Amino acid sequence: MKSTPYITACKACGRPITFIKTPAGKYMPVEKYQALYQTRENGPDVLVDKYGKTFKAKIVKSTDPADGIAWVPHWGRCPGANRLKDA
Repeated sequence: MKSTPYITACKACGRPITFIKTPAGKYMPVEKYQALYQTRENGPDVLVDKYGKTFKAKIVKSTDPADGIAWVPHWGRCPGANRLKDA
């Protein structure tokens, strides 16, 4: 049985996020919900698979054909990400 991801608030912007464990054993903040994507080697979006590996793809709408579902890194969307890097 798969557990529900722990949801918390980003310290920089307050938006709801969760964390995915990377292959290096660190935790990466990701958006609360996953996104549908189309596989694109040089896609415009960076996504994170269930194993914590990042890859390039294109996020698509729910009405478009999709190749899978993955997490969206929060640091790419957080308006306060620079403040956390300097802390």
